[in-house]
This record gives sequence, C-alpha cells and structure tokens, in this order.
Amino acid sequence: MLDWERRHDFLRREAAEDLAAGPAVRPAFLAFAGHVPLLLAFLRDFPPGGHLEAVAEVALFARMLGSDRLALSLAGRAWSLADPVTPVLPGEADLRQRVLVVEEIDAGAGCPRYRSTAHPFDVDAGGRVAWGSPISQDSPSGPVGRLLHETVSHRRRGGAQRLRALAGELVDRGHLVALAPAVEALAAPDQP
Repeated sequence: MLDWERRHDFLRREAAEDLAAGPAVRPAFLAFAGHVPLLLAFLRDFPPGGHLEAVAEVALFARMLGSDRLALSLAGRAWSLADPVTPVLPGEADLRQRVLVVEEIDAGAGCPRYRSTAHPFDVDAGGRVAWGSPISQDSPSGPVGRLLHETVSHRRRGGAQRLRALAGELVDRGHLVALAPAVEALAAPDQP
C-alpha cells in the first residue's frame, strides 16, 4: 500500500529493483488526496530531455483526480557547479554522480509546499544499490516544479466518463498506470 510519509522509500525501492534488472530507472509518478493514494504511474518512454511532455500527460490525469500531493522520481546525473568542466568524456566515461531526483509538492494544508531531493546512488558489480545522503531544496527551480505546482493549484474532480477516457489515453500512450481502489470506484461507469 502506498503511503505518503514513505514515498521516498517506495521510490528508492522501485529504482533499486529497476537497477538490479538493468541500467535504467523507470520514472515514477505518485498522486494522493491527503493520505489517500490515488495513482501510481510509470512514465512512457521519451527521448533524452523529453520528459516534460510525458510528465504533463500524467499530471493532467492527477489534476482531474483532485490530487493535492504529488511526487515524481527521475534518474539523472549530478555534479558540482564549481567544477570548471563537466566530468564527461564523450564515448569514454561519465564521472558525474548518479542520482534519483524526487520532485514533490504538497498542497494538503493549503499553500503548496515544493521540495526537490536528490538521492545519490552507486551500483556495485552485483547490481546492489548503495544510497548516499539526500540533498534537498525547497523552491521550484524549473519547468517540472512549475508543472507540479500548476497541477495541484488547478485541481478539480472530473466525472467518471472523463476519468475513464484520460486513463485510457495514458495507457494508449505507453504509460503503465495503477489506480487505487478510491479511483476505480470514482471512475466506475455511472449507474442508471
């Protein structure tokens, strides 16, 4: 069962399972209404740097569910801006630190509170993940943060027919979507 208080543990565990199976981490999107889980989605494939469109597709559905808490995990690389040169040798080696970034927003208490947390990690030869100390900041610093803020700021509950159509569109686009029982009941066909 998804739990908002344990969202980072859940997202790290999912990432570690992905890394045990191969080199890539599936981006994951969680949506809640207060402490009630609504949605877990693993984003569809997208080209390098093309994540915003995929996130926006799932965020629209989360907005129509009335979500007031969102968390998105994306894998990436990080390095110090104090380094004069990015530590990457094309075709040779990438010495930047691997990270799982969790972008989240919580509007459950009124004013949306945003946080971005980078969870550094290393993977050993056996595929086991070792997590480093997380690093957080509390202000939106880019388009993903703005998108999450807009999603919770303009949330509204959609009708069952609209929710079913949006869920179908997400699946058709290649997102892997799991709906909580509260959403399944909400999106059930209208009774005569």
